[in-house]
Amino acid sequence: MRNTQNTSILAYQEVILHLGERQLAVLKALKEIQPANNRIIAQFMHRPINTLTPRINELRKKGLVILDGTYEDPITKKQTLFWRTQLR
Repeated sequence: MRNTQNTSILAYQEVILHLGERQLAVLKALKEIQPANNRIIAQFMHRPINTLTPRINELRKKGLVILDGTYEDPITKKQTLFWRTQLR
């Protein structure tokens, strides 16, 4: 019999198998630097933020990325949403 954590991990792995290349790249980057906001992730990946934001939204809908909190961006000094992966 599987416990809840094992079934959650298996479900997470199943969803990852069906991710697009860009979604997977964003998820891997976030996992490495989390928590992070969209600007930080885009900078880490050397990509324009407008190519990253839709991927974050898609990953949120799949339950792979969740809100960590609202924090001050170290560069802009504005309060922004910071994300983390569902499983750390």
